[in-house]
Amino acid sequence: MGFFMTGYLPLGFEFAVELTYPESEGMSSGLLNVSAQVFGIIFTISQGQIIDNYGTMPGNIFLCVFLTLGAVLTAFIKADLRRQDANKEIPENTPSLRTEARDSAQFRNLGREVVIKVSKRRWAVVLVFSCYSMCNAFQWIQYGSINNIFMNFYGVSAFAIDWLSMCYMLAYIPLLLPVAWLLEKFGLRTIALAGSARNCLGAWVKLGSLKPHLFPVTVLGQVICSVAQVFILGMPFCIASVWFRANKVSTACSIAVFGNQMAWNCPWFFIPPVLVPNIDIPDGLAYYMSILFCITAGVATLLFILVITVFKEKPKHPSSRAQSLRYTLASSDASYLNFIIRLFKNLNFLLLVITYGKMQMCPGVYLN
Repeated sequence: MGFFMTGYLPLGFEFAVELTYPESEGMSSGLLNVSAQVFGIIFTISQGQIIDNYGTMPGNIFLCVFLTLGAVLTAFIKADLRRQDANKEIPENTPSLRTEARDSAQFRNLGREVVIKVSKRRWAVVLVFSCYSMCNAFQWIQYGSINNIFMNFYGVSAFAIDWLSMCYMLAYIPLLLPVAWLLEKFGLRTIALAGSARNCLGAWVKLGSLKPHLFPVTVLGQVICSVAQVFILGMPFCIASVWFRANKVSTACSIAVFGNQMAWNCPWFFIPPVLVPNIDIPDGLAYYMSILFCITAGVATLLFILVITVFKEKPKHPSSRAQSLRYTLASSDASYLNFIIRLFKNLNFLLLVITYGKMQMCPGVYLN
């Protein structure tokens, strides 16, 4: 199930942007992530209760029913590929956007020549993003793989440890709209710096929680990392569409989300059990936990430095015709509220939001 659902994530992002073009890529993909977080919280709590009271089989049946419902609803989504249409051709009845040389790297937009050219920096940008996204997602699940050890060390319940993972889901829901607005107003570089800085800060805060009575400190570090996630999850398709040609957007988006998905899978999921053995000596556990937290903080710091060095706001020239036209088409209505209303009036997009949330978070339930 995890194998097939991993491919569903970049596909969902791209489909959402196609259905909502020329609206903000960050908002459309962000709403998909909100749906995933909401369903993730519902599924995690519900399945846990079902398994505790009725056993494993009813819990699995519960998830299978929702997966089947999501698959059925997906069949009703129409393939309204607006972004691809914009790359192929400009409507003839729109004089201000008419193309003079359809097969060339130049066209006229509102009376000025626009050069279409990709930057050599694009691969470095997407790879750095994928790495710090993986670092953030690793911190999401690092407690879940050895939850019994953290329970014994801090003297807390399994439910308290579970909330160290679920706080990632909970933080995303109220913070999506403010962060999406910031992405539109300040751009990719500012959001990338904000996300990687918070990821780095959260990792270092956890180093201050190496005593059994300091569980609130590790909660604080995890909450900071969960806020960093809000600045990360909406960016993959934004990076892909801003920096890559139309025929490479899918590949770039897949690379961008690959890091996040890799953190859920081998070998990263097994790093905490290898570094932190299950022993009954608190001082010994604190030592091994410090190794885990130090490595994580060191990697997060290195990636923050790379973001400062590598990330730029956007390339000198638009990477595709659709990207160049998006700014013109999207600027006709400056109201952010009207922009959100337009998204919720898009029936195909709403169906995708519902189905994506159900399909994407079912595998993640087993990691929490």
